[in-house]
Amino acid sequence: MDRIVVLDFGSQYSHLICRRIREFSVYAELVPYDITLGELEGRNPKGIILSGGPSSVYSADAPVPAAGIFDLGLPVLGICYGHQVIVDRFGGRVKRANREYGSSLLTVDDDGSLLGGIGRSVRVWMSHGDEAEQIPPGFQIIGHTSNARAAAIAGTDRPVYGIQFHPEVVHTQKGTEILKNFVLKICGARQDWTMEAFVDRARKAVGEEFVRVFSEFAERNGPFSWLAQGTLYPDVIESGVSKGPAAVIKSHHNVGGLPDWLDLKVLEPLRDLYKDEVREIARILGVPDRIVRRHPFPGPGLAVRIIGEVTPAKLRVARTASRIVEDVLLEAGVYDDVWQAYAAVGDDRAVGVVGDERRYGSIVMVRVVNSVDAMTADWTRLSHETLERISNRITNEIEDVTWVTYTISSKPPATIEPQ
Repeated sequence: MDRIVVLDFGSQYSHLICRRIREFSVYAELVPYDITLGELEGRNPKGIILSGGPSSVYSADAPVPAAGIFDLGLPVLGICYGHQVIVDRFGGRVKRANREYGSSLLTVDDDGSLLGGIGRSVRVWMSHGDEAEQIPPGFQIIGHTSNARAAAIAGTDRPVYGIQFHPEVVHTQKGTEILKNFVLKICGARQDWTMEAFVDRARKAVGEEFVRVFSEFAERNGPFSWLAQGTLYPDVIESGVSKGPAAVIKSHHNVGGLPDWLDLKVLEPLRDLYKDEVREIARILGVPDRIVRRHPFPGPGLAVRIIGEVTPAKLRVARTASRIVEDVLLEAGVYDDVWQAYAAVGDDRAVGVVGDERRYGSIVMVRVVNSVDAMTADWTRLSHETLERISNRITNEIEDVTWVTYTISSKPPATIEPQ
């Protein structure tokens, strides 16, 4: 995934730079201005942006980036204070000027790469008290305002640019176009940052960790040659690795998320069968009925029942609440009548009252579905008494939980597991 790294010099707008870039599907990351050269190179950015900030470059304690940042051969864009850092670093001169805050008319002197396609003049947002009095050798002025002679500069022999105004704020006309020019045209970054892509990478992270644990176990206790998995045909289809054009629905499925570095050969004897067919084979083989009737459990583990960051606390809640759901269904005599039952938990929290005290706690989502083959599923109409028993036990037995909800979405449009 391509990324732009934004060095934060303390501007109130620093996060907006990342936000605007992400809006056109390129990943942007905000890092401290004093990030080491090694850490910066480790992120493998396509380009670097120096943010604005409240300091003056001529102050003794002025924040400055690592010395070799301009020797990496990467495109660099300085905004406001970052613009002044570039001027100072390359031998120009920055001076105290009349403070300029608010809208100003930028006249484009060179509509080349950075300011291309924005017109001959645009309104830009200024917020500065210093300005470039003399630009460095090897740079040219590409834009000016009535108060800032060098409001935009560009290197003549290197992809280094500086602008005195803030393209990231909505008050700057064509600000996003300027950022696009730098990120897409100058840096050549790919627009591969989408929420769909993020989810896909995060699901695959679960699958990779799943395999890493098995590989470490094999190294300690082996040698082993095979990793046996209970992959079923719906897993193959939903992971997008079947022979048809099916969309990727569950990329965390171990069949679709196995990393290239896996040293074990994978054995999946059931991958062409549906769950009901597997149960029939189990009965033919004489597998005890209590095992045959067990509900499906996700191969990657409880992590797929956690929405947001996977933490030990969330795993504890999901594990305990899921056990309670199954226990209550067994007591009610309906466990064998449903396909799958569990509880999930996310980051959302809600207020509750415990004794006489007000307390915020987790929201647990109970999910019970009917299905035949897991390709489609309908939510189970449990009795109110059964739902009440589940809710009471979860809130009474798990200290951190204040709310319990029941999920009534079918598949499709939902999936059986939340991740």
